[in-house]
Amino acid sequence: MGMKHRVDHGVHIAFDAKSPQFAKRTGFSDDDAEKIKTVLTKLFEGDASSACPEGNVEVMKLIWLEHNCKAGQYSSTKVHGSLKEDEDSSYEPKNLEDLVSQQIDGL
Repeated sequence: MGMKHRVDHGVHIAFDAKSPQFAKRTGFSDDDAEKIKTVLTKLFEGDASSACPEGNVEVMKLIWLEHNCKAGQYSSTKVHGSLKEDEDSSYEPKNLEDLVSQQIDGL
């Protein structure tokens, strides 16, 4: 019934942020952030289903950004806008001064 649509290739971009005030209340530490950074590159490893067989989804690149102060020297909007993806799945991160950027390849 109806038409079925298929996407052969797609790129998903996800953003996250850590709140220093909430981290302090919950006990979230820099060590916890490092563990998350390690796990994110392996996010879809062993994640298979009949709708999406293993090997169809992968984390290609993790871009980890760190501010130089607790309040952050840039708004989340400015940070999220600093990454532009092109139609060919390439990306171009805009350099934001004093924002430490680390690019980690996926598994």
